[in-house]
This record gives sequence, C-alpha cells and structure tokens, in this order.
Amino acid sequence: MPPKSINRIEWIPQLGISIFILALWMVSACTFDKGEVIAPDPDPCDTSAVCCDSTVMSYAANNVDSIIILNCMPGCHTGAFPAAGPNLNSYDLVKEVALSGDLMCSINWGGNCTQMPFGAGTKIDSLEIVTIQQWIGEGMCP
Repeated sequence: MPPKSINRIEWIPQLGISIFILALWMVSACTFDKGEVIAPDPDPCDTSAVCCDSTVMSYAANNVDSIIILNCMPGCHTGAFPAAGPNLNSYDLVKEVALSGDLMCSINWGGNCTQMPFGAGTKIDSLEIVTIQQWIGEGMCP
C-alpha cells in the first residue's frame, strides 16, 4: 500500500506546534549567568537623590537659606524648642517642611495654614516667595 499523502491543511497545525516547541526550548535556553555582580558606582548626587548642578536652584547658592534666616528664625523657628512651629535652622529641617507643603502654604497665606511671618501684616517679598517656590519645584537641592 503506498504511503498516505498528507493534505496541506493537515500539516499546518503540526508545523505550528513544532515552531511553538522550538520557541519554548529557545526561551528556556536563555539564562542569566550569575557570575560576578558589578556594584553600581556610588550616586554622585546629594542625600535627597537629586543630582544638583549649577543650573538648578539650590538652598545655599540661591539664598533660600538667607530668606529663611531673615524671615523665619529671629526668635521663632530656631533652637531646640522653637517659640513657634517647626525648627527651620538647617537645610534638612526646611526641606522636611517644604515637602509637607506647609512652607508654601504659610508664606503664601493660603488654606488653613498660619500666615508667616506671624503678625507681620504682610507676606514676605514676592521675589522671595518665587525663589522658594522655584527651589522646591527644582528638587530642593542643598
């Protein structure tokens, strides 16, 4: 009896299954050689993981610290037990208040925040407010 001829339609599923099995074998053959693991270079950025450069607003270089010292520290937001609210005598402490949103809320006299400077009758200079807002918006570099 002569061999049975295979109809074209009958071999298509067999080809598809063969390709599928071959693909699975190829994927399983791909492995990651867990040889030497190379540690990444230390992050050259500051502790806040924000890379700061000369084009970015910074706390010290752009006088954000001076604005805080002049408007917030005299008798109020400094020392172990500040007379009013949070202690703002370091970059990290100011950054913490800025991250919470309380710094901009207070100096813009918005929402339910205490208006700062307290009892001054006016906000701090609008250029100073813009400087602080820009510093926050650009990542609060030291």
